[in-house]
Amino acid sequence: MNSRWITAIGALLLTASACWQEPAPQPYIEPAPPTPAEEYLQLQAGNYWVYQTYQYDWNSKERTPLSKRDSLYAGKELTQGRSVFQRLQGTRLGQPVDLMLRMRNTEALDTSGRVYFATDRPGEPFPLSAAVLPEEAAAVEMTVDTGSLQTVPYGTFETLSATQSITLLPKYGGEGGGPHRIDTAYYSIGVGLIRYVRYYPEQQLSVGMELVRKNF
Repeated sequence: MNSRWITAIGALLLTASACWQEPAPQPYIEPAPPTPAEEYLQLQAGNYWVYQTYQYDWNSKERTPLSKRDSLYAGKELTQGRSVFQRLQGTRLGQPVDLMLRMRNTEALDTSGRVYFATDRPGEPFPLSAAVLPEEAAAVEMTVDTGSLQTVPYGTFETLSATQSITLLPKYGGEGGGPHRIDTAYYSIGVGLIRYVRYYPEQQLSVGMELVRKNF
């Protein structure tokens, strides 16, 4: 072969090898651990929240402020055996709330030991136990997931949403297949519950409450 051809081919091979480089290995970045449940729920004794209520008609797209206000507060811790429970009391959309939860890292457990809230299972539905079912509910399936950016009178927050798909008992209008009602709570780290929305699919109507003040 002509020496000039050999020289040209060699030059091309050297140029190609110079242009191609082994990609540098990417460093492993360990995912951040899930946030403890208590960071979202904020049930330390003495914490207090005040909410304003509203109604929203999905057909007319009309939002109507309601005169009713709700409030929630964290009561004193209670001990049962070796377990310490945090207590949430008050009203939510006009209905009384008295909930006892035990924090276990990323989970909040009810008095039966079943999971009520969790930050480490996004999008994974789980049933709530009879210990925390509303009086009117036959069954409730909970799903906790990353929520949207929510703006309420108290401010704008990144949230985690906890959605309850509720099948009602027949005497409360639970005829046919459920869910008959969908309740979604929005929690923010360091603040607690900032919004609670109850949606009635058949009526295309929502009622909700939004945080206006907290005390802690």
